[in-house]
Amino acid sequence: MKYELHNDLDADFPLIFGCRILSASHPDDAYLHWHDCIEVVYCEYGQGWVISGSDRIFVEEGDIAIVNSGDIHDGLTESECRMYSLDLGSTLYSPLGLDPHLFIFKKKIKDARMEASIRRIIAEIERKDAYYRQAVQIEIMSIVILLMREYLDNTTERKSSDNQQVQAVKKIISYLREHFLERITIEELCAETDYSKFYLCHSFKKMTGNTIIQYVNFLKCQHARNLLLEGNHSVSESAALSGYNNDSYFTKTYKAVFGRLPSDDLRLLP
Repeated sequence: MKYELHNDLDADFPLIFGCRILSASHPDDAYLHWHDCIEVVYCEYGQGWVISGSDRIFVEEGDIAIVNSGDIHDGLTESECRMYSLDLGSTLYSPLGLDPHLFIFKKKIKDARMEASIRRIIAEIERKDAYYRQAVQIEIMSIVILLMREYLDNTTERKSSDNQQVQAVKKIISYLREHFLERITIEELCAETDYSKFYLCHSFKKMTGNTIIQYVNFLKCQHARNLLLEGNHSVSESAALSGYNNDSYFTKTYKAVFGRLPSDDLRLLP
């Protein structure tokens, strides 16, 4: 499993920038998501993968992965690695007439100039010296201009079949996020998305690497974990409120998802 932490700096600075500590035993609160902006992912150390659309991008120290606009994405590793992610919101560069979210970029980059800009952003955000937001914005401009000058992927076209699969998976994810506490059948998903059972299951597995049932279990266990960490519910209560009526099955599933027992997370409480 994985973990991702995104931090908004403040309401007046529309930047989402965070450190992602990926390991085989941490949950990822941003598991399988997408947005309209470009995301730049920088691997500081270790090795892992960035899942972007139907591509699995291997990254190691110094590598930069680009998640194109609208791509379903996630991160994973079999050991441990540290990644920084930067969502390039359009309000940061649109006043200059730049629209990178309209283009497709190469998905893996090794560029010392871009890496230096990312490291300066990290330093500025950590120190928060006077005018740090302006300094960060200048570095973002440099990254965007470098992407558009040198890393446009003019050889790649989004095939209609790929787009259809992406839209199908997005529909599934949206529906499951809204209804995961209910009893959901594959037949209901087919009715909601207008796709066949085979197409839904095949597309979801191909794009995410997980079955629909595995994803529903992730959502339920994530919900239970949030309840546990609130400190107001026991393991049994959190399980019941998350759609599990068998404590043993819940514990087994929770450990399969997060790599630890629900009681282990309870011990994290002060």
